[in-house]
Amino acid sequence: MRPGLDQVPGTATDWHSIQHYFAVAATGGATVVASPDISLVQVNGINTGKWQETLPPHNGLVMSWAMNNYWFTNFPAAQGGVFAWRYSLRRFPGAFDCAAADGFARGVRQRLVAEVMRRST
Repeated sequence: MRPGLDQVPGTATDWHSIQHYFAVAATGGATVVASPDISLVQVNGINTGKWQETLPPHNGLVMSWAMNNYWFTNFPAAQGGVFAWRYSLRRFPGAFDCAAADGFARGVRQRLVAEVMRRST
């Protein structure tokens, strides 16, 4: 989904959810960012509370929204403790390849599963 282009007119432009990754593509390549921990991003800068009808042309800036404590109900204004967020970045040359980006992101999100096999005699 390309924010501002593939979304239903009149829907939220403040935040965009990501499932596996987000990518910024330009002529000559794309940068893919995958995170198993982050599910919200903002594009073109901090847009919180702007309620823009449409997004301006993309400038390539994507900001990760690590914690949702913006709302004035149901969320405390502060959250304590130790937090860690993981990000993996990969640059792909050439035209944006959705299958390659998806494969990279799924590899980041999928933990390595190992199984011990005994050798039969």
